[in-house]
Amino acid sequence: MVRGRPTAALLISCSLYGLIASAEPGAENADGKSHPAPPHPDAGTEARLAFEKGVKRIQQSDWAGAEPLLRRSAELLPRASSLYDLALCLFKLGRLEEAVVILEQLLSTDAAPADGKYRLYADTLHQRAMEPLAAVVFTIDPGSAELRIDGTVHSGAGPSRRVLLRPGRHQLAFAAVGRRSTAVELEVLAGDRLTRAVSLTEEARASAAGPVIHTAPHSAPLLATTPAATAHTVEAHPVESHEGSPLPWILMGTGAASLIAAAVTGGLALQADNDFVKRCNTLENCDPADAKIRDRAQSLALASDILLGVGLAVGAAGAAIWWMSLPSEPAKKQSGIAGIAVGLRTSF
Repeated sequence: MVRGRPTAALLISCSLYGLIASAEPGAENADGKSHPAPPHPDAGTEARLAFEKGVKRIQQSDWAGAEPLLRRSAELLPRASSLYDLALCLFKLGRLEEAVVILEQLLSTDAAPADGKYRLYADTLHQRAMEPLAAVVFTIDPGSAELRIDGTVHSGAGPSRRVLLRPGRHQLAFAAVGRRSTAVELEVLAGDRLTRAVSLTEEARASAAGPVIHTAPHSAPLLATTPAATAHTVEAHPVESHEGSPLPWILMGTGAASLIAAAVTGGLALQADNDFVKRCNTLENCDPADAKIRDRAQSLALASDILLGVGLAVGAAGAAIWWMSLPSEPAKKQSGIAGIAVGLRTSF
């Protein structure tokens, strides 16, 4: 029994040591919230060093150099500091869609009170990144369908998928096993918030018309389709515009030709008038034979006036149609790529 006492004491000591170690203050933040444990003991140190190197690159405006360092830091230990600065780098590099995803990840998690101002920065940056983008929520049947956007597979899954698109036209393709595939063209503008419902018909019941795509009103909520909006859905067709149409160029070409013709006839009218004045410089009691020259000058002058008016009107109409067909582009302040007034997270 005496020889067994040291063994029992050792077991008790180990148990007490485990309890004390689990209560170390390093396991929690000062606010009592735990951070994800690093995958190995050196991960926290490596994450901090990568973060500090990334911040130095940012301070030198080397956004491309900072991005992989901050991404590595966030992968090792996803803290609010590394996620925010990584999103800021992506924003500055024009990779807005990636920046939005990371900012939404950051804003959806709980943060320590000390991170409050940076969450405010993150919310501001999120709004700036979303301004030049269009957000489309697709309700897809079946939810297992594959979605390709401009030839690239979208990483989302499930019946409801939110897609961020740049302004312009995009090709979307939907495919599922046992269903009839379809491809549609969608044109969006900066700031659009749209919903679309896509139903892929079963292969055995597929009709010549193919699957029907419905669109909710432009003002429908971003993340859900209300019953009122669903009741007013209508079949969507590819958006048409004058972009690429030859009509404006035809009108402007016709107007230019009319102006050239007006100049030629005007010159002929002036020449005929000069000939008439030479034959009858007093313009009184002129030879009746000279009246033909006078009439010709008047006819040419009238034709010149008509051609001039037609040329100006047709050319202006063509120019107006061409101007209206130009795609709208977000202003620089909407894109927010330059001059963003948010802070840099410098403490890990």
